[in-house]
Amino acid sequence: MKKIALSIFCFGMLAASFTSCDDAKNDVIENRVYLQEAVATPLSDIVMGDEGSVTSAPVTVRLAKAMPTDVVVKLGLDKATLDTYNKRNQTEYELVPEEYVDFPTEVQLKAGETSFTVPVQVTSFKGESGVDYAMALAIKSTEGLEASTGSSAFIYALSAPLKQMVPSFQYDNGCRLQPADTDWGLSLANYTVEMWVRVRGLSYYTGEVTDNNGYSVNNQAIFANGDSPELYVRFGDLVYSSGGSYKNNFLQIKTFGGQFDSGDPTKGNGLESGAWYHWAWTYDAATGTTTLYKNGQQLSQLTTGVGQEMPFNHINMFDSGYQYFRDNVEMAQLRVWSVTRTAAQIAAFMRKEVKYTDPNLVLYLPMNEGEGAEVLKDVTGNGHDMKIGQGGSNGSRNTAHAWTEYDFSSL
Repeated sequence: MKKIALSIFCFGMLAASFTSCDDAKNDVIENRVYLQEAVATPLSDIVMGDEGSVTSAPVTVRLAKAMPTDVVVKLGLDKATLDTYNKRNQTEYELVPEEYVDFPTEVQLKAGETSFTVPVQVTSFKGESGVDYAMALAIKSTEGLEASTGSSAFIYALSAPLKQMVPSFQYDNGCRLQPADTDWGLSLANYTVEMWVRVRGLSYYTGEVTDNNGYSVNNQAIFANGDSPELYVRFGDLVYSSGGSYKNNFLQIKTFGGQFDSGDPTKGNGLESGAWYHWAWTYDAATGTTTLYKNGQQLSQLTTGVGQEMPFNHINMFDSGYQYFRDNVEMAQLRVWSVTRTAAQIAAFMRKEVKYTDPNLVLYLPMNEGEGAEVLKDVTGNGHDMKIGQGGSNGSRNTAHAWTEYDFSSL
């Protein structure tokens, strides 16, 4: 795991729930033992180095005022703290293995002292792909003074920023689910699709790719289920115009006989050529609602008949052919879930990998294979790879046009 970001979350423990940071501040007005970091406003980032490197992340055990006698404080990792945080915040952190964390489990504040800096060191390690690890540190017990209930625990969240090679596609290297002649046989009452996408202009005469002039034509399809009822996702349609020409810099979703999009580009909602966007859309059969998200924020919804299921049997991408696919499109982190992910989950994980073995993932293509790859591999173990060059009506280039490394944590 390289360049792990270490984030500090304010995190107070109660018997059945957790208080806010403001509650923690109120709680330490009386003289009790508390962790200073748990009183501060949440979220502070520390970037760790390569695998095997050690990062210092000290914490401070503090008293509101000095005591006439010594106070002994025992510290430890606490999985229950992390489990409660995950449940409350819809996160999926796993406790860092103890062998990668080093800190004294007992500290002593001498009579007259109000604080003690606890040295904590975390060794960067290679964890399971897609897993976010965290260190939940808690005051386990005290001798000489009661611990604060509102600021006796906090979390260091170790997350690997999403940095990877990304392929680019044009009209001649569309992709299809493999094996192409096999019916996947999957129909979902609830689902979520996520992906990072970047559209850039492509010169017809020179083949040069530039940040300008993307979204140059309507009906540039980036994802379709290849079945009925239809799920068809594309850039552009002949619905918005200005100055005598149609504007195609918007994302449109056609589903269950209806359609909706990311917004009218003639009214300031257009997509910028050369910019990266994280797209996600979810569906819930109980309400018949499909919801579209851009960069973790909800944009729009479409409500169709309740109780319908969406088949995912013959997925294809970049499959419009040259007449309707004129630009250069980069894509990464394609995920298909069998559940309706929440807005919080989409926002929290869009710049991270997710756990490859999550049982709710039915298809996960990181799309990070690199130069020369002909297959985009499904890492879930479900075996649903995508073959490059099996789609598109004007060619069958079986490799990406380019592979470029991007750091999505900075986008």
